[in-house]
Amino acid sequence: MLGEEQTENSTTVRDGVGEISNMIAGGAKATMQERGLDYSIALPTVTVGAAHCHSHPIDVSCVIVPVVTDAGDLSIEIALRTP
Repeated sequence: MLGEEQTENSTTVRDGVGEISNMIAGGAKATMQERGLDYSIALPTVTVGAAHCHSHPIDVSCVIVPVVTDAGDLSIEIALRTP
């Protein structure tokens, strides 16, 4: 975000990813509101590591976008519940 090279998965990197996620979620909410859709958005979270598990209530739809990069693989998970 600041143009500094990052060579490891540090707290700075995780905080940066969280902040970018926050900006994207805020922009998405603003766009939805402009279109007459009113949604509540939870704070995005960043989970690091291979051995973790996410669960969602049954009434929550979840979209998972896998991303493969030279620096490593990741997934973006978006959980949506209709109001």
